[in-house]
Amino acid sequence: MTSLGIFTTDKNFRIQTWNSIMEIFTGIPESEISGKLLFDVFPEIRERNLDKKFINVIENGQVEFLSSVFHKYLIRVKPLLPVSGAEFMLQSVSIAPLFDGSKIIGTISTIKDVTAQRIKEDSLREIDYREKIDTDEQEKLLSDMDNQDWRIRKKAVESLQKSTPDIIEEILIKIKNSHKNLNVLNSALQVLLGHTDKVIQSLHDLIKSNDKDLRIYAAQTLGEVKDPESISILIKTLDDPDQNVVYHAIESLGKLKAYEAIDKLIEIALRDDFFTSFAAIDALKNMGEKVLLLHVHKLIKRDVFHPLIIEIFRDVGDDSSIPYLIELIENSSQNIFDIAEALVKIYQRYEEYYKEGNYIILTIKRHLNDNSLKLLRDCLSNRTNPKIIFLIQLLTLIGDDDTLKNIFQFLRNNEFRKIIIQNIIKRKDDASKLLLEQLKDADFELKLEILKVIGNLYTTDVIQTLSKYLDEEDEEILITALNSLAKIGSRDTYHKIIKLLSHPSNIVRRAAISALNSIGHPEMSKDIYKLLHSENLYELDSAIRIAGYFGYSNCIERMIELCSHPDDGIRSIVIENIGIFESEKVISILERALKDDNPKIRMAAVKSLVFVPDKKVYQLLSNALKDENFWVRLNAIRAIQFLRFTDGYKSIIKLLETETNVPVIRSALVALGEIGRPESVPTIIKFIDDENSDISLTAIESLGKIRHPDAVQPLIELLHSSDSKKRLKSIEALKNLKFDSTIEIIKLFALTETQPELKKEAIDALSEFGSEAAIKTLIELTKNHNLREFAINGLSKQNVKWLYIFEKALNEESIFVRLAILEALTLMKNEEATRLITQSLDDDSPLVRIYAINSCKRLGTKEAIKKITYIAKNDNNELVKNTALEYLSTIL
Repeated sequence: MTSLGIFTTDKNFRIQTWNSIMEIFTGIPESEISGKLLFDVFPEIRERNLDKKFINVIENGQVEFLSSVFHKYLIRVKPLLPVSGAEFMLQSVSIAPLFDGSKIIGTISTIKDVTAQRIKEDSLREIDYREKIDTDEQEKLLSDMDNQDWRIRKKAVESLQKSTPDIIEEILIKIKNSHKNLNVLNSALQVLLGHTDKVIQSLHDLIKSNDKDLRIYAAQTLGEVKDPESISILIKTLDDPDQNVVYHAIESLGKLKAYEAIDKLIEIALRDDFFTSFAAIDALKNMGEKVLLLHVHKLIKRDVFHPLIIEIFRDVGDDSSIPYLIELIENSSQNIFDIAEALVKIYQRYEEYYKEGNYIILTIKRHLNDNSLKLLRDCLSNRTNPKIIFLIQLLTLIGDDDTLKNIFQFLRNNEFRKIIIQNIIKRKDDASKLLLEQLKDADFELKLEILKVIGNLYTTDVIQTLSKYLDEEDEEILITALNSLAKIGSRDTYHKIIKLLSHPSNIVRRAAISALNSIGHPEMSKDIYKLLHSENLYELDSAIRIAGYFGYSNCIERMIELCSHPDDGIRSIVIENIGIFESEKVISILERALKDDNPKIRMAAVKSLVFVPDKKVYQLLSNALKDENFWVRLNAIRAIQFLRFTDGYKSIIKLLETETNVPVIRSALVALGEIGRPESVPTIIKFIDDENSDISLTAIESLGKIRHPDAVQPLIELLHSSDSKKRLKSIEALKNLKFDSTIEIIKLFALTETQPELKKEAIDALSEFGSEAAIKTLIELTKNHNLREFAINGLSKQNVKWLYIFEKALNEESIFVRLAILEALTLMKNEEATRLITQSLDDDSPLVRIYAINSCKRLGTKEAIKKITYIAKNDNNELVKNTALEYLSTIL
């Protein structure tokens, strides 16, 4: 039997055949792997950019080869037979196109195990090389490491890196004997990095040396080789008497993301020695700013740390950060604009994620004193600072009357006007008073902005003010006032608004109709009936629209009469609205209208059919799909979609066989998705690769509306598209489908996707699955620094019924998982979540106990207070005890 693995894929790189040798190589039977995407089963192929080899084979028909020397392997597996010195199988690989006649239909790959052959060849070369450098050459190379000419040192390093591991011993001796010479040290380190797997133990020995310089270089190199097993050695080195050794040990622990060192690094960060303190903070930042957030406020008395503290509060701060930021206003006045930005960012986070922005405003006000407010207000004079927008936003949200007078001077500035007005609206108590005062002397642009937003305030003063603007000659001001009145729906303005139905501007009339529809005045049916007899076509058009909106019974006969009106515009709008009226005459009127020569009349009839309860409707709409006018076809599709006829999808599928108009095709695809019949899936799939991106994106979105297994695979394949819009739509579609079978694929997508917004969308998708598997995946993703915040936010949205999974996760070995769960539980804010937080006060990790104490600031119970009181007296960690004492001081 030859040890030649062979497998084939289709053009989409889905595995078609998998021979017995591949089964032996990988341990995966053909029955299990057949039909799966090669890069999903072996994601490392894509990670190593070897997927491009396969793509080139399909696109250009070229045969690709992977060398055991340069590429090592295609699929990482153990050697077929045990070979000394070989961790994985070295492979010789060929990837060739698979043809059907002259057409490329897939790929065929062969994998040959050449491990034993390569090891033997390498051994012979090694023996040969050793014979060459074991004599004078070796001495010369070692000597050259000390040469003043960098070119000679470089050549020596390159030669020694290719040498056998035995030479490491000579290099270490060289370090010990000549390490005061910087050239030798740097050259030796480069050689060591070329033999990382052979020198770890030697470096562990060097870090214990009596000579501090050797310890420094050993600590530095252990960070470069990124060996996890060195973490415990480096942690011990943090107690080294030399600060330079400690500095490099800290730096290396940061590179290794050594979570085990967190407590020790926090302790160092709080020391008076800025040299190591800053290094510790940088190392902790590598592990995630949330870690620092728990302790960074302890550094607040040191001016040098203020910019860093503010930055961390800005990025990950919560309500507990606010008192410290307020304190910094007085103690770090040179950073006031950055402080304002941090406070605004915390507010925005709470408003966006939890709809609790007002809670943050109240918290800021509670801690802000008169002097702090004055310091903030005084900084408004510095208009050139690029962050003044944050100060303006903050003061608009929290400021008193004197502060707002200063803020309002910025209303004349286009850059600040909108943000000020939007934030005044959020001031629930005095917003209308403040805005109406500014309206008195406002210029045109400011007047327009204020009129746009005061419709959200619903006060008597606002209604009276808006009513005055109904006499405004300027159409833009008039329309804006009408739109705001439409939001309020006050009957006090009814009689003024109804007079505007004869206004010559179509946009003004539409705004007036919208306002009247929201008011629903009891006199309106009588007034509209009168207007249906008006000779003013503007007034008549408006009355028809309102009569159709409400379906006034007293207007039926007059509406039927108007279906024969000589003006096509009037006739069109009557026919569009006639369907809402209950009359046997309606269906025959619409049948005639569908045969009218004017396409606008036919389109109006199609729209009206939606409201008619008659068995003829479906056939009439199906016939309308054949209309020569694309607007008629488009509206017929929408009507079929709205009515969800049992066989409606069949007519739409038939239409798509010949349709060429892009808007019609898109509407048809949308309708198939909304109707949701599995039979539509094959038709929709045909359009996901359409050359028109609008059509392809619509098709992807529609697939996500049909919860059928056949819709899943095309969406998964699109996750590999080079088009980010398609990837986004595919993730959104998979989120809608909520098949647990796609969870692993979405997770992989989140881990490998390069665009942050798409990563976030993938995590959002998992959070909406609402299944045990999805929640466990979110918990797993909290270990990833780039996805941590997204995953925590997703976990916080889960139903309380899943909290048993959270409880299990609080026993996870990873401290960062436990911290993430605590954060999610804190955001949940329910009794069961609070119980689990209280339970975490007994965690083995001081860091987790500190986080649990901070969480109790918002969610504490009597049981939590009892536990924290005990911790303040008895905990064996000073940081934990001090945090507990701080907490108790706030509640007392």
